[in-house]
This record gives sequence, C-alpha cells and structure tokens, in this order.
Amino acid sequence: MKLMETKLNSYEKENTELKAEVKKLSTWRNKIEANMCSDEWVPYHGHAYKYHSTKMNWVDAQIACEKEGGYQVEIEDRLESDWITNTFLKKDSCKTYDVSCMVWTGGSDIEEEGVYKWSHSNRTFQFTNWNPQQPSIARPEFASFEDCVNLLPAGDWNDAPCGMNFDFLCEKSLYAQLCQTLT
Repeated sequence: MKLMETKLNSYEKENTELKAEVKKLSTWRNKIEANMCSDEWVPYHGHAYKYHSTKMNWVDAQIACEKEGGYQVEIEDRLESDWITNTFLKKDSCKTYDVSCMVWTGGSDIEEEGVYKWSHSNRTFQFTNWNPQQPSIARPEFASFEDCVNLLPAGDWNDAPCGMNFDFLCEKSLYAQLCQTLT
C-alpha cells in the first residue's frame, strides 16, 4: 500500500510538472504567433526585413537596427536583391537618383578603401549590384568620403557619404527573432 501511495504521489508530481510545461509552451506559442512576423517585419528565406522611413545617417541607422535585435540589410545574392527591390524600393514617385528614395544597407569600405564589407557579418561582398558609375573608387575624387552603401530606387548600389540621411532597411534571422520572442 505504501508503495502504491508513493507511486501515486510521484505521478501527481509529474503530472503537475507536465501541466506547467504545457502552460509555458502555450505562452511561448502565443508570443510567437503575436510577434514572429508582425506587420512591420516581412519574412523572406529565413530572415525578416523591416523598412524604416525615418531618415538617419549610416551609423544611427545601424544602431536603430541593433536596438530591434537586427542589423542593416546584407544582400547576399541576386534573388534577395530583386526581392528587396520589388518589396521595399519600387515606388511610382521615385526617380532613378531620387535622394529621398535611397535606402542604407549595412555595406561600407570604412575600414579599407575599396574593400567593401557588411558591418554585421564583417564579410566582404560576394555579390554586388553596383550602379554603372559606382562604386566611387572608380572616381578617386569621391572615393575618400563616399564609404557607405545605399540602394537606389531601382535596386542598384551606390556609395555615399555616411553622414547623409536616408531611409534604411533592417534584417534579422527568423531564428534570432524567435529566440528574442521566447525570452
């Protein structure tokens, strides 16, 4: 009888612990559903992107992205570049070199002139989509002060002075967003 009573107590304790775990998982699930890809973050191939129409210089834009658990966008290939252009950049009101429609990326050659890297991953560019007159390394008179990469409305790349104010695009992995949501 004592043995049965001990087992019953053990099962009741285990049942209580399991109910607590189920409740915790349910809470996490609700958080994920509510926050995973809110209207502000748009999912694409394991990452989420958020467009900011508040104009900032390159460094302040980087800080703003980091405050949201992300980083300035790093464009890895043609498919991602085209998706970003079609999703965020193409606007009827924007002309090719319309400064009000340019968007910061996380790319720069701040560390070494002519060596473009992504600020978050610190990787050199494997893919580029430079405008035909860019980067300014081809025009030495501009190269020394045009170090940060922005996107033109058609999706091609331009290097500009980092102190200029543009809209910006943040990126984060959906896994990072998931982990942030769960904590």
